[in-house]
Amino acid sequence: MEIAHAARNNKRLIPIVINDIDPNIVPDQLASLNWILFKDEDELFKRAIADLLKAIQTDQAWVKEHTRVQTRALEWQRKDHESGYLLRGGDLNQAEAWLVQDAEKDPQPTPLQTQYIVASRSAATRRQRITMGAVLLGMILAIALGVVAWTQRNLAVDEGYVRATAQSEAEAAQSTAVFEANARATEVVVRETAQAEAETQRDLAISRELAIQSGNQLDKNWDLALLLAIEALRVDDTQEAGIALRQALVHPGRTVQLLTGHTGTVYKAVWNEEGTHILTVGEDGTARIWDAQNGRELALLSGHTQPVVYVDWNNDGTRVLTASKDGTVRVWNVATALQGGDAELVVLSGHDDEVSFAAWSPGHSRILTTSQDGTARVWDPESGETLVSLSGHTDAVYTGESGLPMESEF
Repeated sequence: MEIAHAARNNKRLIPIVINDIDPNIVPDQLASLNWILFKDEDELFKRAIADLLKAIQTDQAWVKEHTRVQTRALEWQRKDHESGYLLRGGDLNQAEAWLVQDAEKDPQPTPLQTQYIVASRSAATRRQRITMGAVLLGMILAIALGVVAWTQRNLAVDEGYVRATAQSEAEAAQSTAVFEANARATEVVVRETAQAEAETQRDLAISRELAIQSGNQLDKNWDLALLLAIEALRVDDTQEAGIALRQALVHPGRTVQLLTGHTGTVYKAVWNEEGTHILTVGEDGTARIWDAQNGRELALLSGHTQPVVYVDWNNDGTRVLTASKDGTVRVWNVATALQGGDAELVVLSGHDDEVSFAAWSPGHSRILTTSQDGTARVWDPESGETLVSLSGHTDAVYTGESGLPMESEF
C-alpha cells in the first residue's frame, strides 16, 4: 500500500538491498529500478552508502518543489477544487518554472500537479481580465457622468436663457458649442482607449505566438529558439515568453563556458563576490581559479595530498581556503596565485581525520572547521593556531540537515 501510494504521487523510490531476496516477489515499481546493494565488506558498504547519498541528493531542489506542489494540489483536490486553494503570484510563477524544467528529471510531475498549475494560471488570467474590465467600466462611467453633468448644467443654463435677454441667448449658444466640443473630446478619448487596448491585445498575441515558435525550434535550431524567446519577451512580458526563455536557457547541451582541467570529480565550485572568477576543488587534490568570462584557468593551487572537498572565498575575495580529506585546511593568497607565485599562506593542521567543512567568519578574521574525528575547531587564519576546540560528538561532524557539507551560518 505504501509503494502504491508513492507511485500514485510520483514519489522518488530508491531500492536498497540489505539481505538476499527473491526478485520475483518484489513489486514491479521497485523491481524496475536500479538497486543499491549493501554488502558486509567494508569498502562495498561504504560505496553503497555513497551511492545512496548521491541518489538522495540528486535534483534535491526539484524533489522539494515536487513535494510542495503535490501537497498543495492534493489539498485543492480534497476541497473540491475550491479556487481559494489555487496558487497565486510568486507561488504560481515558481510552480510554472518548475513544471517546464528538464523532462528527464525524476520524479516526473503528476497529472494532478499539471492540472493544478494550469487551473491556477487560468484563475489568475480570469482575475486579471475582471480587473481590467472593472477599470474600463469605471472609465466609461466617469465619462458618462461627465456628460450627464454637462447636460444638466446646460439645461439649467437653457432655463435661464428663456427668462434672459438676447445676450443670454447668445451665451447659451456659446455653452452649447462648448458642450459639443467636450463631447467630441470624449469621443476621441474613448476611441484612443479602445485603440490602446487593441494594441495591447495584439502584442499579447504576438508574444505568445513567438513563444510557441521558440518551443518548436528547441530541438531543431537552439540559436533560433533563443532569439525567438528573447523577441517574445521584448514584445510583451507574457508568462509564455518567460517560460520559453527559461526553456531555451536550460536546454540540454547548451554550455556557456566549459571549465576543464581537473582529473577527477569536481566536488564544489563557487563564484567570487564580483562574479569575475570561479573557484573549484576536486578529487585530484587541487583547487583552481578560472576566468568566469572565457573559462580560462588562471591559477592552480596544489599542496593537499588527498581530495579537496570544500572551498570558500573570504568577504573581500583576497583569500580562499581549501579543506581536504588529508585532515588539513590551507589558506591561499589570491593575488599571488593569479601572478603564478607561491600562494599558500598557512596550513591549519590538528584534526585527526578528514576535514568535512570549512568557512570564514563574517569578518574573515576566523575560520571554522568540522571533521570526521568528531570535533569542530575555530582557527586564527594568520598564525594557523587553534583558538577553540569543540569536542563532545561521538561521530563525524558535518554541517546542515543532510549530514553533508553545506553553507555555514557561522
